Amino acid sequence: VVFNAHYLTYVDTSITEYFGALGYDQYADARKTGIDFHVVKSLIEYRAPVLFDQKIEVGVRVTRIGNSSLVFELAIFLEAATDVFVTGEIVWVYTDQKTHRPVMIPDSIRELIATRERHFTRRRTSSPVPAACCSASRRGRGEVMLCSASVLPCPRI
Repeated sequence: VVFNAHYLTYVDTSITEYFGALGYDQYADARKTGIDFHVVKSLIEYRAPVLFDQKIEVGVRVTRIGNSSLVFELAIFLEAATDVFVTGEIVWVYTDQKTHRPVMIPDSIRELIATRERHFTRRRTSSPVPAACCSASRRGRGEVMLCSASVLPCPRI
């Protein structure tokens, strides 16, 4: 069985790939501006264990953009399967690295996320359409976006 803390590593890697798929280099931006995102909340709900050597896919989408925060919704599936093994939520806050105080997320980042998260660019319905991350796949109730949980580059979109 995969050690529980590793699930957060899979999610963190997938969020990094999500932004990479958008063409946003979070680390270069942080070096340039002195502002970076900090994790302020991580919630993981385990529905079933992932076993050693099982291949997984991680679905990530931004469900809310606040003044200084981003809320990510996530799910972990076995590769090419529909059963959800893990769900969760990650909250990031955009933070000045010198003062450690929240800073408003710039329009450029909001607009970049909206290119993939169509529910930010139109009236939200009860079933928002998530954004493409690395690849789209039909899962149960609708489309989810899958990011590889490896350190390899995302497949072409």
